[in-house]
Amino acid sequence: MTMGNRGEIFSASFQKQKFFLKPKNILYLALAFILIRNIPLCISLPIWVFGDEMAHTDYALKIAKGHIPQPQDHIEPELFLLHKVHRDIRFAIDRFVPPPNDVNKMGFGGYSYAAKHPPLPYLIYDLFRICLAPLGLSLIVQIKIMRIITLLAMSAGIIYLYSGLRKAGCQNPIFYYPLLFIALLSQDMYFSINNDSFSFCFVSFSLAQIFILFKNPLSAKNRKLLILGTILSLWTKITNVLLFPLWLLLICLFRSHGQRKKIYASLLLALFIAILLSAPWYIYNLIRFKDPVAFRYGSMQGEPVVSPQNLNWQSLKTFVLAFTRTLFRGDLHWHGNSFDILSPGLRDLFMSIIPILLFMIAAFPYLDPPHEDARPLLFLRRSAVGVMIALLCAYFFIGNIPFYQARFSFGALYIIIFMLAWGWKKCLRSDAAAFWVPVLMLLCYNIVYTSALLSKVLGPKLR
Repeated sequence: MTMGNRGEIFSASFQKQKFFLKPKNILYLALAFILIRNIPLCISLPIWVFGDEMAHTDYALKIAKGHIPQPQDHIEPELFLLHKVHRDIRFAIDRFVPPPNDVNKMGFGGYSYAAKHPPLPYLIYDLFRICLAPLGLSLIVQIKIMRIITLLAMSAGIIYLYSGLRKAGCQNPIFYYPLLFIALLSQDMYFSINNDSFSFCFVSFSLAQIFILFKNPLSAKNRKLLILGTILSLWTKITNVLLFPLWLLLICLFRSHGQRKKIYASLLLALFIAILLSAPWYIYNLIRFKDPVAFRYGSMQGEPVVSPQNLNWQSLKTFVLAFTRTLFRGDLHWHGNSFDILSPGLRDLFMSIIPILLFMIAAFPYLDPPHEDARPLLFLRRSAVGVMIALLCAYFFIGNIPFYQARFSFGALYIIIFMLAWGWKKCLRSDAAAFWVPVLMLLCYNIVYTSALLSKVLGPKLR
């Protein structure tokens, strides 16, 4: 039996199943929760709750003035003045944020250390700022609005994934669970200015086209949309280069297709076009930094540099703990430390040990229910393993940025969260249990985390 036939059996078997919550309702729940929870946080939390928010804001201000940031540039004067007035040291990493009386000693040095990033997210921010310019909004209000735009990018990514899965005919409800799981994460990326949420948006758009191509691999329309999504992703964040290996995996999964030669030719040509149109920014970085991805240039300006790690148990443990923690609760700092609500033991159990076990269970085909080897499942499983191997290799052999930060792989957020959902499904052997157990865990954590955050931030003001 060919993979295509098994995939048809897979879809047909789930068309017969009746699940208590339709995919459409999962989408509605996801959008409702992510917006209701995070819009108030976008508005109420002090600026710079995410350490790099200042640098991303500065980038947008420079682009609006027609200037591409260079690493030696100081931050914009109006941003410096805003920081002096509204600085909240509770969210700062003390050693990186000295008193704001010297523009040369602010943030990670007061310079444009985000200059290596592609400009697309900042052009989007500026487009909205231009539209709102007649209102004469203050800079701090503009920052709050830019945060909401970031949140809308996350929401758009969720919609793209849902649309792609539906058009691809994916009937198994497990493919839709991650949409709600992602919305329930206690992520500071959802209410701060960054480019990682745009990574999720555009890579999700690309993944949607991949899912549809599994159904109709010769679709010229979706091939063009996949090219577009890849280009947008690479013009958003450097680490989205992970999309190119996913293209190759997509091509390999059609090796048993009757028209594989035609599929190979069309997809390889599309991949070449995507690489060609994504390249200009990286050529520009090569000219500026002698490094297309520019991971190293920050050390010349005083930016903290993470050295490649020795390949041993302790460094692997550090990566795993940091990645899983920043996946579930972001990296918001509070008085110089990560904002946490769990004791060390509970934190390691629920944020690290259980997710790692679920990922490992999902990564291997043993215990898979029958006929659940359709191309989307194989693609997601192998993609997730590939992404984690790539991050580990970068951590051990490249360094220079903290690859253990989950936000650097935000483009692959759906892929990673799907693996956890699939792990729950294989462990609990029930659609309902695999949905409700992680939903209740994430929801309880999110409520307690958000309550603690608002209490500590807004409590002193209310008193």
